[in-house]
Amino acid sequence: MRTAPGVFHEIILNPIDFSIHCPGLFSTFLPSDYLRNLHRNSLDYMTDSELYYFLCHCLVMDKEPEAARRVNAVLSLGHIPWEDLVWMGSSHFILPALFTAFKRNNLLHQLPPDLAEYLEEIYQLNLARNKSIIRQAKEITHLFQEAGIETVFLKGVAYLLQDLYPEAGDRVMTDIDILIHPDQIQQAADILYRNGYAHPQEFAGDDFGKHHHLPGFEKPGEVAMVELHHTALAGRYGKLLKNEEIFSNLTKIEGLNASVLSVRHQVILSFVHDQLVDDDFEYRSALIKGLYDFYLLSRLSKDAPSAVSTIPGYNKKYKAYCYLVAEAFKQPALTDADTGRTVKRYKLQMDFLFDHPKLGSIYQLAVLYRIRIQVVLRTLITAPFSRGARLYFKKKAGSIPALKKYLKGLRNEL
Repeated sequence: MRTAPGVFHEIILNPIDFSIHCPGLFSTFLPSDYLRNLHRNSLDYMTDSELYYFLCHCLVMDKEPEAARRVNAVLSLGHIPWEDLVWMGSSHFILPALFTAFKRNNLLHQLPPDLAEYLEEIYQLNLARNKSIIRQAKEITHLFQEAGIETVFLKGVAYLLQDLYPEAGDRVMTDIDILIHPDQIQQAADILYRNGYAHPQEFAGDDFGKHHHLPGFEKPGEVAMVELHHTALAGRYGKLLKNEEIFSNLTKIEGLNASVLSVRHQVILSFVHDQLVDDDFEYRSALIKGLYDFYLLSRLSKDAPSAVSTIPGYNKKYKAYCYLVAEAFKQPALTDADTGRTVKRYKLQMDFLFDHPKLGSIYQLAVLYRIRIQVVLRTLITAPFSRGARLYFKKKAGSIPALKKYLKGLRNEL
């Protein structure tokens, strides 16, 4: 049974939907009887953590012999919960990459035929979207080049333009992130305005005064939102990637008058963005998409992992993340020879919470409220002296009735 192409096309080409990490984004559109058929044809003998690492191994079969050995061993047993595999692959935004990994390794015949066909549909749709994003990025580069503005692509679009992934349709994308020198960012914004870009209504009233990028730009007919950054990282993380260091160590993109960050800086940005910015490290959570980005970046240069041996203030977290990536993709070169118990603890805790979902939900809810309480207290303390804090509080509370509704929502979540 096939999914409705129109529904699929609408979801995959909507950048706003992609910007929300919604579990089951792809598999939500699988017919329920299709999922039931998959489930009947498999034996659910894998824990959630085992399935998580099985998916990681699948992505690097052609690069890591140990990962290939493990994947083939599991496939030979036939104990794969295909329904759960689809849901997890969707939640971690790796279904397109998973399809090409099986295809490159001549293993598509090991999948249920309708699943292989479904994954190919997803890949083709994502490939078309990524090609549109690359075209859009090149057009913006040309506009900025004419005005003498240096264009530096960040994160996902940078990965596409430097062919980081094995196939052009592997990486699920949200938007186009561009770093512009602060002295030129207003000029760059004006160029986008003149060429049909505008800010979505959803950003109206938001205060971007202290943000590290301008409100997103959209243009009718284009698939991706554009974000112009004046720094690579926001707030307290900004000191980890200072503009003067970035702009003096750029790497030119072949065939395009634009640049990406040095490998070292891309590794730092990947770690901070995926583990620190949204507190994923505290939640003991790691998207496979982010792990795979980090793994592929580590292979761009033989000395990439050692070049970022420490991150001031976050060294333990960084080493724990490197250990997780090394274990996930069976790449020992990413870890130190003297990896200790503290570094390994992060992965062990994450695995435990994976395999005990009720405890995992309680733990993550506790972390959520600890973080929220810290934010509320900090906002209240700084409100008399900070306009940004007052605007944040007003936006969240709005009015006394709105504040009561917000607090009631918090109680309901408990």
